[in-house]
Amino acid sequence: MRRTGLLILLVLLLAAPSLCAASFGTPLDGSASVEFLNEHYSESPVEQKDSYFWDRSDISLMTVGPGKILYEWFGHSAVVVSWPGYDSINFNYGYFSFNEKYFQNFAMGRLLYRLDASYTDMEVFNYQSKGRDISQVVLNLSAEKKKAVSDFLRANATPPEDTYLYHYYEDNCATRVRDLINFVTDGDFETWARGIKGHTFRQWNSVVFGANPWVQWVMDFLQSRAIDNKDASLWSEMYLPDRLLYAVQQYPGLETRETHGSAEQLHSIYEYKPKSVLLPALGLSVLFSAVLFACAFFYSRSNGRKWAGHIFNALSFTVYLVFGLLGALLLFMMLFTTHDVTWGNENALLYSPLLLVAAVLSLNTVRHRRALLKLWYAEGCALVLLVLLKLILSGTFYQQNWAQILPLVPVVSVNIAVLRLYFREDLTELS
Repeated sequence: MRRTGLLILLVLLLAAPSLCAASFGTPLDGSASVEFLNEHYSESPVEQKDSYFWDRSDISLMTVGPGKILYEWFGHSAVVVSWPGYDSINFNYGYFSFNEKYFQNFAMGRLLYRLDASYTDMEVFNYQSKGRDISQVVLNLSAEKKKAVSDFLRANATPPEDTYLYHYYEDNCATRVRDLINFVTDGDFETWARGIKGHTFRQWNSVVFGANPWVQWVMDFLQSRAIDNKDASLWSEMYLPDRLLYAVQQYPGLETRETHGSAEQLHSIYEYKPKSVLLPALGLSVLFSAVLFACAFFYSRSNGRKWAGHIFNALSFTVYLVFGLLGALLLFMMLFTTHDVTWGNENALLYSPLLLVAAVLSLNTVRHRRALLKLWYAEGCALVLLVLLKLILSGTFYQQNWAQILPLVPVVSVNIAVLRLYFREDLTELS
């Protein structure tokens, strides 16, 4: 009967996550930006009477460094159009509004952004007042191309064409500008950039989130192998504003000159140094495991010191609750939202919503120790299975999630050891 119960629990633990371990639906490919450019971007000769005006106009790439709020950590890109005798206009693809439907749309993966046009001086003042670094480089374009870019942006900023479905990596404020620059260069910008090997989305995210390893751990946990893009190139890296600025400055077919701020200062902010969350995550789990085991062992040797048992229960409840909530959140995002970067996430095999049940049972560990032991045996089987799959079928299970796998090793091991200790000792209730 015990083996049957363990088998049933293992099936329940793995069934739902296993079903959604394969991607459902078709991930967004960012083609909406290119399709709109195909329809609305066009170049035509500039008439003689207009040549003076367009020769003295400028098209610039504005890049803004990271801010203090989470959604500002990636920085920002915009296009500045300057006409002689007029105030320059900042065309910003990163505008969104915290209206009554924003959080609902965010939860379901439908982030609606739009292209906003505003005075450049006002935008610069706003960014500088927040202490954000700015760089503005002028693109060396012909009069025909300047006019084409200006006409396209004005058409794109007109409702309802100004709204688009935002995507973290495939369609954001930087990739929209990247695609426009690619059209200006007749596609040569993309050909050149794809020929330069780059780092994956996850590796660059470690730079962006590196200042807060726990935010980085959660973001890594929620995102699947979709951000471990094997075909990473400089082209894909341009989802980051600074990488777009770097590419534009390095591209041999497009001369630039800097007119505002410091591009070098922005590059130093994003200097590529991958920041791993494995060691802090593993260190915390080892510390938790050591305290958990010490409390249980100490209590088993001395019934009179119930505080050790209470600490044991509190720690168990905390870790089960956190892991269970993470598993429930991940399962929801995989099954019911269009957050395609969560689809096919291997972490769903380990972080199950069933751990929320364990959290309730852990309030009285001695009474429910048999059920908890079975659950942790099942968790251990899932852990071993995933590690074997990653080692044997590394071409299929290539998600870079060791920072989520290895911390579970001491947690699972210590829980099994402690609960087996309860079977050997004649203990009274911990509560």
